[in-house]
Amino acid sequence: MVKIRQNLLPESLYSWKSPYSMTPTRIVVHNTANDASAENEIKYMHRDKSNGVQTSFHYAVDDIEAVQGLPENRNGWHAGDGSKGKGNREGIGIEICYSKSGGDKFIKAEQNAVELIVDILKRYGWGIDKVTKHQDYAKKYCPHRTLDMGWNRFLDMIRTKLNENTEIIAPKKVIGIVADIQRGYNAKWGGFLGTIEVDNIAGNDTKKHLIKALQYEMNLQYGCKLDVDGSFGPKTKAQFLSLKQGVKGNITWLCQARLYIKGYNPNGLDHIYGSGMKACVKQYQKDKKLEVDGILGKNTAYSLFN
Repeated sequence: MVKIRQNLLPESLYSWKSPYSMTPTRIVVHNTANDASAENEIKYMHRDKSNGVQTSFHYAVDDIEAVQGLPENRNGWHAGDGSKGKGNREGIGIEICYSKSGGDKFIKAEQNAVELIVDILKRYGWGIDKVTKHQDYAKKYCPHRTLDMGWNRFLDMIRTKLNENTEIIAPKKVIGIVADIQRGYNAKWGGFLGTIEVDNIAGNDTKKHLIKALQYEMNLQYGCKLDVDGSFGPKTKAQFLSLKQGVKGNITWLCQARLYIKGYNPNGLDHIYGSGMKACVKQYQKDKKLEVDGILGKNTAYSLFN
């Protein structure tokens, strides 16, 4: 499997580069038309409004790695079909690097893109029909070098990795709040922290992966340098920063997820610590004989994730 590294767009640029939440329904393949690395493609995408470039996408893939620039549950501007188009609003955009000059680097980048696409197809239970090209949404000959070499050849590479010659038959969608949490985790962190089986069962594997995501986010946001091991022990507890009404972000989402799993209703998986979540936390604290203040501090977090 190709190495996947995450360098996500700052939330401060969402209004410009990724203004909408998204439930993915497809993959959109691009060629970069230059010879920059995946890392540099993502860095360029992260530039602010001053450079006038609004383009955004989920992954850039080169001969060494794939770098994720957007969460899979946020839209990108890459397909050229406008603010309501299915390419932009429902597509996971993948840019294959080194397509200007081609050669061995592009060949390897394309092979790595195939591995990434197969991983995405398997995570979502999708078939080969979900693999589309930029050209399907806009009057642009893209992915240009992949098209020159043969689009069906590229799809056959994906089929070979899937060990099949026909479409994947998508499984019946599992329904339930825990399944929604599992899918939400997979979309945000599954590509590099490991995926959770979407079975609507709140078992140890789901708990472990949610804690890993929490530790990852604490390291990313606060420089905590925790081991991302899926165990909410004394070190994780000691470095957990209190959450209160008004805060937003992935850590809030993870706490909302654990509240639902514990049988409480924080009023949505919306990343926002609103009044409904505060009331829910107070009820949880009361039931668990914790200090009832509506603030999700170290002791409440420790109880919630264990």
